Amino acid sequence: YRRCVSLLVRRKEPSLNGACASKRRTGHLLTKERPFRGEGALRFLACRRDTSRLAKRLYYVLETMRKILTAIVLTLVALPNLFAQGADKIILKVNNRSFTEKEYFQRMEFLNDVYMAIDGGFLEAPPGFITLLRMINDELILELARQKGVMPTQGEIDSEFAKRKQGNAELFAEMEAIGISEAELKLRATIDLAQFKLLTMGVTVTDEQVDEHYKANPQLYTVPGILHLRVIVVKDEAAKAAVDEALKTKPFGEVAQEHSVDATKAIGGDLGVIPIGNLPERIQQQFKDVPVGKTTDWIESSGSWLKYFVEEKTETTVKPLTPELRETIRKRLMLEIGKQKNRLQDDLDALRASAKIEFSNPGMKTLYERYMKEYFRSAGGGSRP
Repeated sequence: YRRCVSLLVRRKEPSLNGACASKRRTGHLLTKERPFRGEGALRFLACRRDTSRLAKRLYYVLETMRKILTAIVLTLVALPNLFAQGADKIILKVNNRSFTEKEYFQRMEFLNDVYMAIDGGFLEAPPGFITLLRMINDELILELARQKGVMPTQGEIDSEFAKRKQGNAELFAEMEAIGISEAELKLRATIDLAQFKLLTMGVTVTDEQVDEHYKANPQLYTVPGILHLRVIVVKDEAAKAAVDEALKTKPFGEVAQEHSVDATKAIGGDLGVIPIGNLPERIQQQFKDVPVGKTTDWIESSGSWLKYFVEEKTETTVKPLTPELRETIRKRLMLEIGKQKNRLQDDLDALRASAKIEFSNPGMKTLYERYMKEYFRSAGGGSRP
């Protein structure tokens, strides 16, 4: 996220004009109201009406990547369960070739072309090593929480787990299907809670601060309106007439395949979902009074004629300040304040340096020692394991 914000600064992103000054090196933004960092900075730019298509696209792509990486991590968590079920159990067949769980586990552990973030770039590392780093870091977080007296209680863990499960029945069913147990999901909730409590020790955010933040940053809580469109493009009056006649008896997508000269004709003129704010003002006005399931009039553009069909349409809305959103904002503000007040990473680094960590795999031990040498050499931190 930080690198993307820095890229937008270098490309003179239009939404930066008059809205904020940027700390180019870190990818942070200092707006007229408050600073944004990393993900928050990119979300701030993506939600502005005057932002570029590139900024919006970067944000949506990174959000998708984060969801994919979360799925990968959850799959890695499930691997020990799969392996324990029986090393010789067949997990996959390709034609006449059968693959056992042992082969799957070994292939996954040392899969190449997998990268981890480090020092603003990416370092190739096997998933087995990345998983070990995560296990070490998680254990150090729990140990530090115990030392600081902020280890989550069982009640807090159960409450957090229930919140995560609420409204996500399908996701939890999928995780259960691939072998992730409830105990493992509760462990993840425990680690996240411990990290949050370590970061926010001594931090209090009042209702007034939440209200002030909400009012000062409407762009963060604005859900952009979207249009799902299909299009037919023709070149002359005769083709227009043919399309209008065909639409009396045939679906728009079928007519697009028959008459459109646009590249999208192969998929029935489907343009996909488009944020309304990304469209030129003149085009936005064309859809203002067109309901779902109806078409626009013919629109002339660069020597062609275009007719759009509205498959789906939502208006731009601002999320109301519900109790759930209030709690989300409170936690976000607590984290922002806590990251400045509490030196969690320094405490973790001290604990990491004194920790007794043993590896049964000599290669993993060498890789870890090399990684930690580079990590502690990095002035001011850089990437964190």
